[in-house]
Amino acid sequence: MKDRLFERATKFVVTEGQTPFLLGNGTALIADTDADKKGRQAIKLWQMSADGKPEHAITTVSYWRPTHSRLTKALHISDIVQIASRYYLR
Repeated sequence: MKDRLFERATKFVVTEGQTPFLLGNGTALIADTDADKKGRQAIKLWQMSADGKPEHAITTVSYWRPTHSRLTKALHISDIVQIASRYYLR
């Protein structure tokens, strides 16, 4: 299961959070497209509809800054795996 989460987290980071990271319990992680005043984009937990569309944000689970650094992207992937594990296993 960890390998699959890692692959999905990698896709999420590569698409800059615009591909919903479905958690299997009617929720998904999605990143904001607009940055806040500090230059961060929020990663939010969303309630998903039956047809796979985001309905409403439940909570903000983390923040990240857009980057081209491979090291930073690897750290983002690690963060997404940890967040997904926390919410996926509920």
